[in-house]
Formats: sequence, structure tokens, C-alpha cells
Amino acid sequence: MSTTTSTPAAHVTPDVTPDVIAPASLPLTVEANLTDLTAALTLADGDGRFRNGTSAEDVAHDNTRRAGAAAVALRAFWEQTGADVDLGTALTDLLASLHHLADAVGEDFESLAACGAYQYRPQLAGEL
Repeated sequence: MSTTTSTPAAHVTPDVTPDVIAPASLPLTVEANLTDLTAALTLADGDGRFRNGTSAEDVAHDNTRRAGAAAVALRAFWEQTGADVDLGTALTDLLASLHHLADAVGEDFESLAACGAYQYRPQLAGEL
């Protein structure tokens, strides 16, 4: 079985300060546990759709939905591993496991992470 390595598309983010900076908002801290994360997921869906607006409220809503989607993946990972750890440790463990997955399928994790970072900033500013 051969594996091919794809090169992620280059993302260019201008080095400017955005007008709107609206991070996701969930009532969690790094000390949260799996039960806390599950309870917070009810808040992460907002009104059930992306608004794609430019107001701080719309951008924060959409970024909270993005965080919620990631939280669903984290919860599944956390349940699969059965680890009795806090949220910060679970996030770290998931990132390490994603690195292993990227290696297994022949992808460059650092390049993928860099592309994700380039997507994050415009999302934070409501540009995506």
C-alpha cells in the first residue's frame, strides 16, 4: 500500500489588526473534566447554524460553534482513551495522537498545524 503526502494549500494572512476579534466562549477551564465538557456542549451549538456575519456577536457565535465541533471530537477521544485527566491534558493528548495519525497516513503534522493556525486568525476576526 502506498501513501502519498499532499501539500496543504498555502494560506496567506495579512499582518493587520482585525476590526473584530471574537473568540469562542464556553464555560470551561483547563481544569474541567469530561462531565464538564459534555455539559458545555449544549451551549456550543448556538442557534444551530453559522451566521457568517461580521458583528462581534455573530463572529463569537460562529467561533463557539467551531469550538463545539472540536469539543465533540475531544469528548469522543477522551471517552475512547478512558483517561482520568483534566481538559488541558486531554487536549495535549489529542494533539499528540493527531500527530501520530498524520505520521501514519504520510502527512506532515507541522504543516497541517500551520495551515490550521492560518485559518484560525481570519476566523477569529470574522473573515472566514
